[in-house]
Order: sequence, then C-alpha cells, then structure tokens
Amino acid sequence: MILEIDAGNTRIKGRLAELSMSTSSTAGLTFETKSSQSPAEFLEILEDKINLGEISRIKMASVRGNEFDNTFARAMQDKWHIQPEFAEVQAASSGVTNSYENTRTMGIDRWLAMLAAYDRVKSSCCVLDCGSAITFDWLNDAGMHQGGFIVPGISLMQDSLARKTPALNVPLNAWSAAVPGTSTDTAISQGLLAMVAGFARHCHDHIGKSVSECHWFLTGGDAELVGKHLEWSHQVEKDLVLDGLALSLP
Repeated sequence: MILEIDAGNTRIKGRLAELSMSTSSTAGLTFETKSSQSPAEFLEILEDKINLGEISRIKMASVRGNEFDNTFARAMQDKWHIQPEFAEVQAASSGVTNSYENTRTMGIDRWLAMLAAYDRVKSSCCVLDCGSAITFDWLNDAGMHQGGFIVPGISLMQDSLARKTPALNVPLNAWSAAVPGTSTDTAISQGLLAMVAGFARHCHDHIGKSVSECHWFLTGGDAELVGKHLEWSHQVEKDLVLDGLALSLP
C-alpha cells in the first residue's frame, strides 16, 4: 500500500492507494486532521487509522517547513523503516511547464494541483485553491504556466481584521449571497466573500482576453463555499493536490 499525504497550512489530508492501481485510484481510506498537530501527534493519528506495517511507500506534499518534515521523516524511519518521499516543484512534469525561473519559490501544493488539473483535460485550465491563502494559476493548451495570483484566504482575512480591530472579532457563520450585511457579523462575512468572488471574477475576465474556453478547477477547504458564488462553469476537486502527488511521484 502507498500512503499519500498533503500537509497543508490548515489541514493535513491523506489517503491510501493500492500499488496495483492507477495513479488516480485509491483504496477508499481517506483522512483529514488539523495541521496544528506536532509530527508526533500526527504519527499517533496515523497509527490509529492505518496499519503502517502494510505501507511500502509514503508520498508527501508538505508546506509545513523543514522542522515538521524532518521530524516526521525521522520518526517514520526509526519506527517503521520507511523513508517518506517528498515531492518537489520542477521546471516541467506531466505535460506542464513551470513559468518560474526559481522553482523553489513556488508552493508544492500549487504545482501539484496544476499537474492534476492539466492531466484531467489536457487543455487550457486554471486552479483556484481556496485555502489559508487563495491562489490562482493558469495553464494554456500546451500546459505552459501563464502565471498566477496569491491573496489571503477568507479565514486569514478575518483573523487579520480581528487582530487589528478587536471589536470586529465575530464568527463567520452568516455566509449567503455576496450582498450587504445587516449586522456586523453578516457585513464581515458577506464582505469577505464578495472580495473573494470579485478576485475570481478578475481572474476569469483576464483569461477571457486570451482564450475562449478554460476549464476551472476549485480546491481547498473553502472551495465549495466560493464555488456557489461563481457564475461560470467549474468543478470542485478536494483532492487535486493528492492527485498531483501521484503524478509527481509515480
């Protein structure tokens, strides 16, 4: 069995894949945890959910930093004698060509999501990743990365507002259409959503100046929420990073 892990800023997701299956097929076991866990705590969760003795490979996409990655790798080696394989951003892979001169400055989650999206359609496509940060990346028909945008995510914007203005520290529990709110909490919630929807519209209009058709993929924790307020065709794919991980480390 292969254990695939997406260690993001907000969540850590994982799934099991059969050795004999294609890169997009899994054994049906998936899990998700908060990323606040230490490597030791995360390992305890893994041991509770999975028989690690049956794992032959661990593929990992991590934006958690070297301390988390190294500690987790040592623990897996010491106890289970498995060396995790960490995906890295490349100049080109799986039909996708990176536009970054210094690929190390691109987040691995963005890169893997692009690989998975292009693998699905083999034509012009874009990825709107609605996580801690909201990232947008666009590929043309030939798989050439056309660049991207990065802005704060919904929760990050709310946290920033609460830190600078304590009186505006309200729960984000009044999501609806992006119309003016009639209370402080709805004004904040719907205002932030309006900002994200406007950002997505800007990206959509920018692409429309160059191509007549582009496949839109949404991923990340807020993908379904944001998708409800997009007026154009799109599909939500929660495991796009894990799908790209299987392509990056076949």
